[in-house]
Amino acid sequence: MTHIEGPIWILGTIVSINAKKDDWFYKSCKRYECDKCGHTHGTATLRYKLEVTVHDGTGSMSLLLWNRETTQLCGKSVDKIIYDNGVGEDNLQLLDNMMDKQVLFKLNVKSGNIKQYDPVYTVIN
Repeated sequence: MTHIEGPIWILGTIVSINAKKDDWFYKSCKRYECDKCGHTHGTATLRYKLEVTVHDGTGSMSLLLWNRETTQLCGKSVDKIIYDNGVGEDNLQLLDNMMDKQVLFKLNVKSGNIKQYDPVYTVIN
């Protein structure tokens, strides 16, 4: 891997999804303050935060995929999966269509990745 912080590209195949019952999504708040009444309004939406293992032919690494990337790869929103099936480990099977896909990932290499105390690389747009 690189020894320089910043964005890099890798071509890799997703070989595993590293998730448990409820650690592959989170609640995100969209809040706004109304200028007319001064009240804060908002609702929580569910968004992906999914760790996968990718192999590039020379080795494997863990990547953190956020909502946009995961939705593009699996073709389903978190809301749709939870609404149709509830929360449970069975939902992880619905993400299996991401397995064995070869993808060009843009990563953000941080100092923690270089110093090897953070083994998970974040995928960026």
